[in-house]
Amino acid sequence: MRRPLKTKIVADLQKDGISEEIIAGVDFYTNHFGYQRSLQAGADRVDLNGKKCGTVTEQEQLNAQKKIRGDKEELSRRTNSISTLRFLHAAGKIPDDQLGKVTLPMKAASSKSDPILARPHMLLTSAGEVFAATEDEALRTALTLASLRLLVDEVQKIIATLEGKHD
Repeated sequence: MRRPLKTKIVADLQKDGISEEIIAGVDFYTNHFGYQRSLQAGADRVDLNGKKCGTVTEQEQLNAQKKIRGDKEELSRRTNSISTLRFLHAAGKIPDDQLGKVTLPMKAASSKSDPILARPHMLLTSAGEVFAATEDEALRTALTLASLRLLVDEVQKIIATLEGKHD
């Protein structure tokens, strides 16, 4: 389960001189639906060292629920991965310097014999890159778990789709 992070944790990372890739990973982690669902009123927040540093307020919980609804509505309007990537980029959720990292593995994988595996390939590659780029063990574990959970979700969708075609 995802744990609520300290409010303004990105400012702490920037102050500590942490790389933009790690900060982008934290942004990715905190914008994930699973993280937003973890923002329950009264839940403990943790700092960079995993120590308790506050609790989630009722307003933060309501804001998270509103964000999930809004993001899901927007994403439901998007029918394919390219338009979703463009939307996320336009909304500032994928920075310019990260967009190439998101799309390049997908292009490489899509040239293989089975394009249905392009997104899982990209997610697995991203999980490996996050693991390799992060020195902080707790943060590396949290970000890698988030990446792998996305991979598992995507693979489950593919399995369901393929099983539906053969029924």
